[in-house]
Amino acid sequence: MRLMFSFVDQGKGGKDAHVVDWNYLPKLAGRLHRWMGADNAEHGKVSLYSLSTLYGGKASKDGLRFDKTGGSFFISFYDEVLAKKVLDAAMHDRRLFDLAELYIDSIQIRLPPQPKGERTTYMAASPVLVREYVDGKSIDLSCEKDGCQERCDTILTHTLHTRLKHAGLPVDGKVSFDWNYALRYAKSAGGQKGGKKFPLTKSMEYTTDPKKQVWHLANLVPVVVEGSPETQKFLWLVGAGHSTGIGFGALR
Repeated sequence: MRLMFSFVDQGKGGKDAHVVDWNYLPKLAGRLHRWMGADNAEHGKVSLYSLSTLYGGKASKDGLRFDKTGGSFFISFYDEVLAKKVLDAAMHDRRLFDLAELYIDSIQIRLPPQPKGERTTYMAASPVLVREYVDGKSIDLSCEKDGCQERCDTILTHTLHTRLKHAGLPVDGKVSFDWNYALRYAKSAGGQKGGKKFPLTKSMEYTTDPKKQVWHLANLVPVVVEGSPETQKFLWLVGAGHSTGIGFGALR
């Protein structure tokens, strides 16, 4: 089940429109866990849900600026009981962030689309984070770096299989980036003015300790999944790659 959230700025708008700083993902994930409740048992576990980034804001040097038209985001859950719990909590506590004027004005439910074959391509609704662990250290893999294709696809498939096992479902399927898309836009202007390449990666801040700023390099490339209809729908819900529960790898 996917919950589609729309929110508005209840402030004055215009020059006084609310600005959400670029390091908003920890706050958004925190709001999700608050909706999950004080008895939330999901924290620290393998995420069987995915959280998108915010849409509708205008970029500024300080962050995303939201005017009266507001914005949107979504959260997808494999566990419909948990989804309904979050839905009920969000209906009673409509603030998006503490001490902020952003207010959720509508929530819509969407079910996974029915796959039309054994292979489906999903667009990245939030950048897909692929981590490789070397000598105990975590490295973010970029689809733009030579030699990373096989490693990225292996890790994407491994994270899918890990989540399927955690959900108690049959383990099948394969996940990969759409490398034809990546190659096409890496070598062309991507239809943009000025001959600029279409970005294939994006740096995202996720800082929880003010004394230690943390950035992740994630990928903006579509994801291809091959497998049973159930596996394809599962990936649409839980997301691709690492850290889907905190704003990476949500799919549409």
